[in-house]
Amino acid sequence: MHLDYLTLSCWKQEFNQRLPARIQQIVQVSPLAIGMECYAGERFYLQFSAEPRQPHVLVVPEKARRGVETSPPFVLQMKKLLKGALLTQVSQPPWERILRFHFQQGQETYTLVAELMGRYSNLILLDSGEIILESLKRLTRRLNRFREVLPKRPYQLPPVPAHHLPPEEIDWDYLLARREEGQSLAKLLSGSLLAVSPTLGREIGARSGSEATPQRLEDAFLQVFSCGCQPSLGYDEVNRLVAFAPYPLQQCARSEPAESMNAAILAYQQHGEAMDAYGEARGQVTVLLNDALARTRNTIEQMRAQSVSQAQIDRLREDGQLLLTYQFMIEKGMTELTVSDYDDNPRTIALDPKLSPSENAQVYFTRYDKAQRANEGLPQRLAHEEKTLQWLEQLASDVLVANSRPEIDAVFNALVEGGWVKKERRQRLSQGGPLRVEAGEWLIWVGRSALQNEQVTFKMAAPEDLWLHVHDLPGAHVIIKSGGREVPPAVLAHAARLAAYYSPARKSGGGVQVDVTRRKFVRSIPGAIRGLVTYRESDSLWVEDAQSLE
Repeated sequence: MHLDYLTLSCWKQEFNQRLPARIQQIVQVSPLAIGMECYAGERFYLQFSAEPRQPHVLVVPEKARRGVETSPPFVLQMKKLLKGALLTQVSQPPWERILRFHFQQGQETYTLVAELMGRYSNLILLDSGEIILESLKRLTRRLNRFREVLPKRPYQLPPVPAHHLPPEEIDWDYLLARREEGQSLAKLLSGSLLAVSPTLGREIGARSGSEATPQRLEDAFLQVFSCGCQPSLGYDEVNRLVAFAPYPLQQCARSEPAESMNAAILAYQQHGEAMDAYGEARGQVTVLLNDALARTRNTIEQMRAQSVSQAQIDRLREDGQLLLTYQFMIEKGMTELTVSDYDDNPRTIALDPKLSPSENAQVYFTRYDKAQRANEGLPQRLAHEEKTLQWLEQLASDVLVANSRPEIDAVFNALVEGGWVKKERRQRLSQGGPLRVEAGEWLIWVGRSALQNEQVTFKMAAPEDLWLHVHDLPGAHVIIKSGGREVPPAVLAHAARLAAYYSPARKSGGGVQVDVTRRKFVRSIPGAIRGLVTYRESDSLWVEDAQSLE
């Protein structure tokens, strides 16, 4: 499902006609979805979702129901600040898949930012100074090296994808000159221009004709962007609903107008859910996984908040020693004492006026002992939780790209074995083996789960075989049985497409970086759950469209 700039712009225009609206209720529908009950002469229900498979903001026909037991800090902040507020306007940054919802609560203003970008989707609440109050997904530098999304940090737009230009800056002659042999126009356009999704890229290609020239491409581009808001549904030759857009879909066998952009997206979502034979099972496991991920991230945050430097701990001991040294200066009823520390700097030490000097010193020694014990082992516990988070993120990738019920059941069983799901009788269904792919004389193995990844990497691969994996994302381990031989570029490119396809990047559209190294440079992480590895001496390939194996 491609929610691109034009689609969101059309939805925004429609929705702004409903405003202003009073927010009457806020509920958490699922770990990654929020529902709002709004009133603007009549009630309507607004739903925000940051689910990687189908991120959206939609007016839905039914009242949202709470789907989780405990609300996270983000939802609590939403309820505290936005319940009863007036939603006044929705805006959109140029060329972005982002909508900004502006609220007025008395004299205060707030903005809810909906970033609808596949696996990077998020909901972020800002104050009037563009400072982050809370977010549905918190991002540290460890999780995203480009920007932090944390409370009290200034809000920044997501970074622009590499090699993507705003449409007004494109040189169409240069763009076509960069087109590789056999590359489709849709891939070329979506991989080069901001605001152009694969769906929009295919539409421009369809309107420019089979013999695309720079002038035809530019004319087709301007034609689509000048359509205004014409919500449409596209059907294939056998009358299956395959696309929606804010313009007539000439790329499809048949295009029909829709009542609104909101109605078009809802129709496509319902069709897409019906087409997914494993949607219910996938959704149930995803809910369990999201809960486990939220709990683990919360544990990590709490551990980091509890972490105290050794200097702070040593200061408690020093304060106790200084109180004993200067106890003759302490008079009855004093609440603090200022003395020179061991570096001859002034230090003020808080006192309990009800305690004697030696008792006050003992309080500091007790706090020192407690802090020292708590800090001893904290780095190891934190490292364990971070490895667990990596493992859960890998499972989330596994269920996202699972193509069969056994693969989904395998993720559920992994959660049971990991203690995340209480079940009297464990389900132990076969998840099948790694995927075998032949590319001419070359054999490629693809792991599509944490267990299969461990199998292909450490049991089926020789030290000199090539190993591939998407960069900085969970996903498949791919092995080319090369035995140290030089691998043809076409075979390497096909293996990279397999790694991209069997990763979360497949559901997000666009391109992805794939790392390549020799199997001998891949190591399992000591003490980590199966399937988690580190690697070195890698090169990189770029896969333009993770949704396709062609």
